[in-house]
Amino acid sequence: SNGQITLLRDENGDDRADVRELVVSGLPTGLHQNDNLKFGADGWLYMGLGSTCDACVEADSRSASLMRFNVDTGESEIIATGLRNPYDLAFHPATGDLFATDNGRDDLGLDSPFEELNHIIVGGDYGWPGCWNEREGSDCTGTQTAVAFFEPHSSANGLDFYSGSQFPADYQNNAFVAIFGTF
Repeated sequence: SNGQITLLRDENGDDRADVRELVVSGLPTGLHQNDNLKFGADGWLYMGLGSTCDACVEADSRSASLMRFNVDTGESEIIATGLRNPYDLAFHPATGDLFATDNGRDDLGLDSPFEELNHIIVGGDYGWPGCWNEREGSDCTGTQTAVAFFEPHSSANGLDFYSGSQFPADYQNNAFVAIFGTF
């Protein structure tokens, strides 16, 4: 995303963007991309920002985080940290709670760490780079544990909650996570 969020507007109804408006700029970039965007019920735009490295202490606190942006005023804030590559996020349709997938570091071997689904708590630290899996690592004090784990290095990418009526009622309000595959 080149460290930017751009609004594309179709002003004449021809299904083509006529106007490009820079909404946010100067976001950190590096090893991982700035990830998916979702508007919350509060009208703010939520976005995952990937880390600039595999396992390091970030120079910019916005890296390896979830942020939210007020697209009208330009105001922004970090809502969660310690997320190496929070690839996708979704709001639970019944509770409005925010969840995010996160892809773990690569330098711990083929069997660790797991990819994660995290229930995002405002102000929460999700452990990267010093804590992974279920409280492994040297720096787990005060960190949040994932609500679900996936095969190491499988790249938990897409996330959505089902709220339709086409599939069985047991699927209602449950998370679906798309897995890319291991390296």
